[in-house]
Amino acid sequence: GGVYTRPRFIDTITFSDGSVRKIEPKQTRAMTESTAWAITQILRDIPGNTAKKAAIPEYEGYAGKTGSVKFADGIDAPAPYGDGGSDAWFCSYTKDGYAISVWCGYDVPNTSPRIPDTYRGQQEINRDLQLLLNGDREIPNWEKSETVTKLGERNYQVTDSEDPFAGQSEWADVSEYPSLTVSELLPGDDVSDNWQEEESEFWFSYWKEHGLDIPKVIDDSLYQELID
Repeated sequence: GGVYTRPRFIDTITFSDGSVRKIEPKQTRAMTESTAWAITQILRDIPGNTAKKAAIPEYEGYAGKTGSVKFADGIDAPAPYGDGGSDAWFCSYTKDGYAISVWCGYDVPNTSPRIPDTYRGQQEINRDLQLLLNGDREIPNWEKSETVTKLGERNYQVTDSEDPFAGQSEWADVSEYPSLTVSELLPGDDVSDNWQEEESEFWFSYWKEHGLDIPKVIDDSLYQELID
């Protein structure tokens, strides 16, 4: 439901006098319930599709995500088992069940053989752990939030989320640059072949960094008054 629960290892503590203290979970909301539901529905398509070996057809409330890590630039690791990367992941979770993350790789990065792209052991181990831990219980789909409208097979409309930056324009900080006022003209016809490297004016540096996305210095109405 979009709530993050901090991992803990103790549920209760029983003291010598027989009293029991329950350790409550620490929870914080990470995203809205509707956003969590929509993301989960998308991830339900991963097992059995891009992660075929992770499929559990009888589980409706089952979602997952594949992952891989390439070798660092310049590393040509040996590939006795086939081309691939340095790490392979599969992470999954079930409704009211378990979140499981399985990593496959070697202890020393960039010096070991490649994990071939065809390898699927991380998916199979993850699948088997979900089956083992959930036992015979049914795994139904998550209940849809009332603030989500299903528009199509994989299209959803979330009505209780809002883009915090909507309607705002963000410009780079220009306070360090001097005024655009022309104070001196230096006529000349010779231009160095290395003019881009030699140019050190603040506004040219700004242009090289930001391109043509120059902030508006004055608003349109004032500009119109000036040219009138």
